[in-house]
Amino acid sequence: MQLRYKVCALRIAIALVASSVNAEYQDNYYFNDMFWYAKSTSGIENIIQNGNEVTFKLISDICINDRDNDCGRDVLRNQLQQKHSDAKLNVPVKYSFEFKKENMHGTMLKIWELKPFGGNTNTVPTISINTTWINVKYSNDHDMSNTAHKDFTFIPNVWNNIIVETLQTTNDNGYVIIKLNNKIVFEYHGQTSYHHRFPLQYWIGPYICCGHPDDEPNHKIMYKNIS
Repeated sequence: MQLRYKVCALRIAIALVASSVNAEYQDNYYFNDMFWYAKSTSGIENIIQNGNEVTFKLISDICINDRDNDCGRDVLRNQLQQKHSDAKLNVPVKYSFEFKKENMHGTMLKIWELKPFGGNTNTVPTISINTTWINVKYSNDHDMSNTAHKDFTFIPNVWNNIIVETLQTTNDNGYVIIKLNNKIVFEYHGQTSYHHRFPLQYWIGPYICCGHPDDEPNHKIMYKNIS
């Protein structure tokens, strides 16, 4: 009996340690009537739900995520990644969401991105919306070549409605149209993706890559009406 008790206690201790170690990653995070992958260098507890709204608190002076070597690459993230998608190349798609950032300070944040979901295969976002710029990337690399880019700044502490309409394709008939509060703020026509065989999946939540100052402020950003 004593041996069984010790074995049981050991299993519980191992489970508790495992759950704390994996606190930066959750495979089946349920929000907005769907499952997501949750990834956070600040801890999953800093992704806070309230009905159809979700608030991300990005804490700048901690980094607990080493699953993707985020800490080693000086990355800060607090993101939800769409887990299942039927969207694919050569089929028009439309996305919409509302977001509000408490302050427009500190390092630029990526707040929405569309990318192929390639499992362990490295893929880069084909569309990125940031707090200071928007771009379309149609090659699988991380420099600024093969990129359509536009500088942009969002107004802080107000709800912004974003609509993204796109045809992701390697052909010349592709397009990306982004509307802010019913006004077109970005329009691009031409190749919008590189060759891949994966479904299209979008990410929400703040992301800093790669590097930030020592006095980087904490960030708070809210989303709602995500579709």
